[in-house]
Amino acid sequence: MDKETMKALNASIKKWEHNCEVIKSGKTIRGFKGRYEDDDETRLRVGKSDLLIGPLDCPLCNLYIFYENGDCSKCPICNFTSFKYCKDTPFSEITKLLESPNGDGQFYTRTITPRMIKAFEEELAFLRRLKRVSHG
Repeated sequence: MDKETMKALNASIKKWEHNCEVIKSGKTIRGFKGRYEDDDETRLRVGKSDLLIGPLDCPLCNLYIFYENGDCSKCPICNFTSFKYCKDTPFSEITKLLESPNGDGQFYTRTITPRMIKAFEEELAFLRRLKRVSHG
């Protein structure tokens, strides 16, 4: 793994350490899903802290999707799982659990469940495992 990719992976691990702390700190998540093509990010808060979810907040996505014309096939996650866009990773479960029940362009609140916390912890463990496997 080259230095730039390792730096992005380390930043992704830090991001998910932050997310795990945040999701464990509250009882509900307040969210908003953008409704326009250029604003489709979901913004999430627990109390006064942001959860950093989605490709705009992902150092690996920033390195591979946004600088490789939408092609994440060189991303270490894709290389590890053989699937693009983090399919077949704990992140897939997280996106399902945090989906807006009201549709796009709406605020919503979700109760934080043990299943959510577990999915966040599994994503962090997945990235740490990826680093160990990639680092040799």
